[in-house]
Amino acid sequence: AAVSGAGGLGSGSARNRLSSAGVAGRVPGITLPGQSGSRIPQIGLGTVSLTDKDAILQAIKLGYRHIDTALLYGTHMAVGDAVRQSGINRGEFWITTKVGFYPRNMWVPPPEPLENLGYTKSNTKSKEVEGLQLSLKEMGTEFADLCLVHTPLTSTAELYGTFFAHYFGALIHDSFWDPDGNGERSSWKQWALSFLSENVFIPLFGTSAKRGYKMRKESWRNMEQLYHMGLCKNIGVSNYEIPILEEIKTYAKVWPVVNQLELHPMRQMRELREYCKSNGIVLTAYGLGMMHKHPKLIEIAAKYRKSPVQIALRWAIQSDIVVLPRSKSESHQRENLAAAEFTLDESDMNAICELDQARPLYWETSFVRALDKVGIKEFEANSSKAKVSSSLVRNAEDEL
Repeated sequence: AAVSGAGGLGSGSARNRLSSAGVAGRVPGITLPGQSGSRIPQIGLGTVSLTDKDAILQAIKLGYRHIDTALLYGTHMAVGDAVRQSGINRGEFWITTKVGFYPRNMWVPPPEPLENLGYTKSNTKSKEVEGLQLSLKEMGTEFADLCLVHTPLTSTAELYGTFFAHYFGALIHDSFWDPDGNGERSSWKQWALSFLSENVFIPLFGTSAKRGYKMRKESWRNMEQLYHMGLCKNIGVSNYEIPILEEIKTYAKVWPVVNQLELHPMRQMRELREYCKSNGIVLTAYGLGMMHKHPKLIEIAAKYRKSPVQIALRWAIQSDIVVLPRSKSESHQRENLAAAEFTLDESDMNAICELDQARPLYWETSFVRALDKVGIKEFEANSSKAKVSSSLVRNAEDEL
């Protein structure tokens, strides 16, 4: 249902709706399993650092109805303003946001202040309810169509360790593509930083598997509370890999219906995709825009008279993946939306599938230590014993 009232988000009428409805109607959608049975548009507008309200309004005019934001991005107000000024009813939009990005006790080596990294206490683990309430207030709406836990990371060491290679510019640079055109990584920094992160930094300074499990469980309980409060129609996760999703199985009362993560031709995550398909989770991909220089995609793009990014987007769409390209350029926004209007043939889909290198450009979240089934069973058993002992002590004190 649309939010009503003159001050509500998108309170326009049919008379002043923009002429983009036809384009929006051509964007395919995927029906989410369980919960609300909502249909999520397969092409959305990513808004990382997109604080320009006019750029978002421009995208809406072109036909975008799915807008992806997050408390971390600082774009909620711009999103809310753009939707209101579009004159289109709130019920015609799909708004995704994300909360719980930062560890509870975040520290940053000086001289980098937390404020420069988009930090707010409302965006930390265990503050998911407060985080979404703040998000909705900033956007001027009563609900989100989808709210995600932004990361599974529960310590500063994990946050830095999984992001080190990208943070220090070891992955994304002009020499990313090697001269022979195979898209191989050329930087030794990536390998060194990844090795040190996985085998030294995170094991020494990161959260233990048991503590990480406990904190992620608390976060998911908060997400379920948000769902039952009606503040979001659907809940899901972001940057979660199979071992962490297996943890959720042991405590979830409401199952996540979306997992948003880095997914593109060079990181195709086939095992995770099959797992999510089998477990009723729709995948949403970011990072596809980084494929614009890949030689094979350039070759295929010439065949269809499209851009390499359009080819990457179309590959994902035909693979039943939701895509979230970010751009403030009208021409690029239009191109990205047009990925809904052509089809790659089977031979080109197969050629793209052969590009997989199973390596991320952003997050190496496989470094996060999950608790296995035996560990979870032991942890829950010990937690139950501790609760019983605590209860007995309280009862004894009451009798005294």
